[in-house]
Amino acid sequence: MKTNRADIEFYREMMEHFQAESASKSAQVRAMQDEIAALRRENSVAKESHREDMELLRQSHREDIERLRKSHTEELEKMRLSFEKRLDRMAEANAGLAAQLGDALASGKLARAKKYARSSEQRNLLNNRKGVNRTEEENDSDGTPPADSGCQSADDAKNTKSRSKVRAKVKPEGKARFDEVVEHPMEENMVLPKGARLLPGEMWFEVIEYIPGRTVCHRYPYRRYILELPEDADKEAVFGDTLPSGIRARCPVDGCMLSASMIAFIMTQKYAYHLPQKRVRMMLRDMGAHIPRTTLNRFYMQGADALLAMLGETFREEMRKGGYFMIDETLQTVGVDNGELGRRYLNRYLWEFYNREKGLVEYVYEDGSRGQSVLKSFFDSDPETLEMLISCDGYNAYRLFDTEEYPGVTVVGCWTHARRNFIDALPSCRKPCEEMISMIGSLFENEAVCEELGFKEDGRLAYRNKRTKPVLDTIKAAADRMWNDPGLMAVGLLKKAVGYLRNQWDHLSNILKSGVPEISNNLSEQRVKPIKLSLKNCLNIGSEEAAKKHAFMHSLTESCRLCSVNIADYFTNLFRHARSTLSSDDLRGMLPNHYSAKCLNLLASNIFLMT
Repeated sequence: MKTNRADIEFYREMMEHFQAESASKSAQVRAMQDEIAALRRENSVAKESHREDMELLRQSHREDIERLRKSHTEELEKMRLSFEKRLDRMAEANAGLAAQLGDALASGKLARAKKYARSSEQRNLLNNRKGVNRTEEENDSDGTPPADSGCQSADDAKNTKSRSKVRAKVKPEGKARFDEVVEHPMEENMVLPKGARLLPGEMWFEVIEYIPGRTVCHRYPYRRYILELPEDADKEAVFGDTLPSGIRARCPVDGCMLSASMIAFIMTQKYAYHLPQKRVRMMLRDMGAHIPRTTLNRFYMQGADALLAMLGETFREEMRKGGYFMIDETLQTVGVDNGELGRRYLNRYLWEFYNREKGLVEYVYEDGSRGQSVLKSFFDSDPETLEMLISCDGYNAYRLFDTEEYPGVTVVGCWTHARRNFIDALPSCRKPCEEMISMIGSLFENEAVCEELGFKEDGRLAYRNKRTKPVLDTIKAAADRMWNDPGLMAVGLLKKAVGYLRNQWDHLSNILKSGVPEISNNLSEQRVKPIKLSLKNCLNIGSEEAAKKHAFMHSLTESCRLCSVNIADYFTNLFRHARSTLSSDDLRGMLPNHYSAKCLNLLASNIFLMT
């Protein structure tokens, strides 16, 4: 086969073309390899630089932590030394007082012994008295020699018994409150192990006994009668009965068969211990009192009406006297009538006003509103003459007091709410949040120092201006720095926390104007917990009218807790006077903050006549 020369030339050209293209591709590959090597070298340099930067940051962080630890350690050491010095001074003072008390007791005991001791003739006569079997007395002994060489006379035994009775009336110190404390005398002839000796000091082993209460049904017989009237009278006859009016007065509410103590019991179970109606009925049934559900609900409403008519106005007047209020609001479920739609259970707001000076708290239900109208209605006096301090959170309704209409009202913000926002933002942006939380914590540490040292208003204000003001300046500078950092403000939760702090700064910094207000509104929020607990157990309130009565009963109950007043006894005494006509002074004395002292005067004047 003959090969065409033109074909051979064509193939040669094609081979040259492919070789040239292959050389070009090889050159490109070598260039790319060089570029990859250069990039690898740059990456290695960048890694090394980044490693050095990270090591510098770690070192800086360690130094900051160590510096903060040293600062806190030094401050804690100073506080510890100060407290130790104070404790030493108190111990020395207590030792001196104890010595004086011991001397006084010893001198008093010696004087009593000289005055009331028996003569030698009397002792000899008693030791040789007839009718006493000395052998019996010796046989009753366990062989342990008595503490005193003389024997105890009958009069001495009588005196010992009477002294034990007197001691039984004394209640032990502490928070526990018992209706009766019985102290039993120690056995005189105690058997000890061989070689044992008694240690100084007497101890007590306590056994608490519960004696269940009783329900007593009093039945009074009576007859009904009819009185026929003359023919010209409007009525033909009048019906009556022979039951004395004093017996009906034992029931504090019309149409209620419960006595003052019984209706006070069910009110205490509902409003003090937050029991729903079903559980109260079960308790009454176990006690032998069977009361239908609708009847018990009517007793609740009538009892609340009686106390509201008796103390409502006086309580409101007393509540509004004060220069420092802590305010909060909360939700509750209330049955609301909507005309043709019927009753619907909706969320409505309940306001809480805590008068810190009086130790009273009032819950206000104003148609479930959360607006400024509730504040205006509560503080209904002339705004220009109103002078007080108010602790609250950052709700916009409290901006009412920032206006020129209320020049004498100072609003103090809550640092707990400010800190809570940074705690929420902590997972998103740790370092700036930890810095801010630590600085806010310093504010609470300063307040704890004031509390520990027992500072009053002036001392607390001076300490705040000295120690708290620099911390506030640091917090303000940190908040402004964070706000101007676009990277930090890209975090939504941190932006919310910093924005709240800046918007509420005027209120938050008002703690430097007075030593009276707290730096947080925690005490007010604690007063909301009973409402939430009742709502959790009872689920809802049947009507808006019932919501107002519930608010007043919770006001009395929580005020009693704040004033350390026994709620059951308090309600019992109130219901005993539900039908009485008392003066304004007597009604004021029945308020929880005056109850303890005034109640004794009322008892002495025989006002509590009904049982």
